[in-house]
Order: sequence, then C-alpha cells, then structure tokens
Amino acid sequence: MTTPRGSTPNLSKKIENVVLQVPKNNVPRNTSVEAFPEFPRPTNEFDTMSMMDDTLSVATSIEDETNFDYDVVAADDPFGMPDVAEEAVTIDEHIISDRIFKSIMAKVGNLLVVNLDGIKIVGNVHNGELLIDGGVQNVELSHRLSIVRQEANDMLKKIALAQKYIRTDLPNIVNFQLRAPADNPTSFLDANIKGLKASLDDEIITHLSAFALDDQVSDNKVRLNVQLSDSNIEIVDRKKKKPLKLKITSLTLEQEED
Repeated sequence: MTTPRGSTPNLSKKIENVVLQVPKNNVPRNTSVEAFPEFPRPTNEFDTMSMMDDTLSVATSIEDETNFDYDVVAADDPFGMPDVAEEAVTIDEHIISDRIFKSIMAKVGNLLVVNLDGIKIVGNVHNGELLIDGGVQNVELSHRLSIVRQEANDMLKKIALAQKYIRTDLPNIVNFQLRAPADNPTSFLDANIKGLKASLDDEIITHLSAFALDDQVSDNKVRLNVQLSDSNIEIVDRKKKKPLKLKITSLTLEQEED
C-alpha cells in the first residue's frame, strides 16, 4: 500500500505535539526531617538576625599618647609585677653568688696557720702622731698542703672557737712598736722576735715573700725592721730524708718603704 505524499507532513506534526504528562501524585518526595543532635540547627531567632560588623574609627596622634601611661600586664606572666620581678632577680643573684662561692671554696691550695696567744696592745695619739706598743706571748706556726678551701675554712672556725688557757707569767716572744709621725707619710714598724720555733715545708717558705709585697702604690708607706734571735726553724723538703735546720742567734730583716 502506497501512502500519498501529502499525508506525511501531517503525521510528523501530530507526533511532535504529543507531550508526556506524568501525574503529580507519582513524583517521589522526601518529607521526613533528618535530625543530627551533634549539629543542632539554629532557631528562627538566629536565622532572622542580620550579622553586621561594627567598625569604630578613632583619630589620635603621638602627642596624645605621651599624656598616658600604659601598663599592660599579661594575666599569665609571673614576672609582670615589679615586686615579683625584683624577687626573681634577687634569687638569680643568690644562685650565681652561691655558685661562685662553691667554685672558690672547692679549689685546693696550701695553708699557713699562725696562732697568736696573749696579744697586748697599747696605743697613744698626740698632736697627730700615732704610737702603738704591743706584745705577743706565744706564736705557733703550722701548715697544711693540698687542702680544700672549704675544709680550711671549717678548720679555722674550730680553732677560733676553741678555748685555750694562757699563762700570763711567761715572757713575750714578740714585741713590736708602730710609729706614724704626723709630718711624715712613712710609718715605722719595729719587731723583736725571740725564741721562735717552727717547722715549715719548703713550698710554704717559697711563697712567704708574697705576703711582704704590695702591688698597690699608696702615699702611706711602711718601713719594716725585724730582729730575730735565739730561734730554731726547720725547712722540710719532701724529696729529702732530713729537714734543713736553722739555728738563728741573731738575724735582722729590713725592708724600705718603696
């Protein structure tokens, strides 16, 4: 069967005009509300609010800032307050001083101990001139080698606290006189030592000269004169079996003021 040519366009138009209509009740909808307690939804109050950033502009200058003092202290700053900071600095100074003291007292050295018993001193000042006469009843010399300074300090404290009976009827081993004229910058020290007995290590003797030297130049100078008589001194050399014995009948030691 042959279709007429004129009927073909009408059929195509009918097909194009056909529209598929789906009933509304067949459209799937999710009417259930999902709830998440971990993430609560904001209420209508927050939904209707309009969030705005308030901006404040303040005009100022450096001159105005000089009229105010600002003390900003953080709440968690332990050194914010002046008294706390000062206390912390004081504690640090004590720690440093304690470390320095312990370092000094831990050093090892040689010790010469001189004990003087029965010291008597009489002084007189007249017209600007000074005159001092004195005497020492007994002199004891001893030494310690390679001793820690802390140990030496403790030993000297015990010696100072120890009570010793002193006889007053014995003659003086040392008699001395110090004269300081008013019109002379040089002072004169005369000492007379008689009947001294001592036993010292040669290492101690070697360093005794440092006690008579003065590195600082002063306008007030001292002229020294020492008379040593009837004394026995032993110098011990650890490399030798027997010490060197000195029997001194009369010896004069002089040192000028320069």
